[in-house]
Amino acid sequence: MPPPSRPCADPAPDPRADHARQSHGPAPQAASLSPHVDGNLVASFAATPQVAARIIAENMLLREECRWQRLLDQAEPNAGMTSRRSTAVGATEFVAELHVERLRSARNFFVCGHRVNHTTAQHVVTTMVVTVTVNGIQQKTFTLGPDSNFNLGLINPLVLPGVVNVFRVTVSQINTATGQPCGDASQVVVITHFVLDDESVFVFNKL
Repeated sequence: MPPPSRPCADPAPDPRADHARQSHGPAPQAASLSPHVDGNLVASFAATPQVAARIIAENMLLREECRWQRLLDQAEPNAGMTSRRSTAVGATEFVAELHVERLRSARNFFVCGHRVNHTTAQHVVTTMVVTVTVNGIQQKTFTLGPDSNFNLGLINPLVLPGVVNVFRVTVSQINTATGQPCGDASQVVVITHFVLDDESVFVFNKL
């Protein structure tokens, strides 16, 4: 007689699958990345949290590398970077951009300027809104207060090494009552200069 059949044993677990689970873990959620970003992630970028997490982590590591390079080697990591500036005036928005090449990392980015006297339509109360966008992935919005001068910016902008980094500043004049854009913002605000990474000052001679 043939020997009685034996129940099939469960297949041995594949150690590669277990290693993969340990290596990757659960996918990061966009909300968990917020504490590591000054301002907000742009919605289209936040929709890819794994890519966002990688870029945020790379920026953290590069900032540390650059910090030690300054301390130990007395060398500037961003030496040799080049830039160009541009402005554009729309119907209701004023845009100024700084394009920077060979930028390894940045500790901060600031836009500085002042208001100018400008008369709006009678009985219209307006609010000036300034939005700073870095590489189309990080954004921070400010509402200007009553002071004539302003110095606005964000800490640890998300830099993309190896490509042209674009710092975009958009100024809008908003009708306070309706929340709608109104008037020419370029007539109300003058941007005088940008400051990048505590070191480099980019002056706008005339906007």
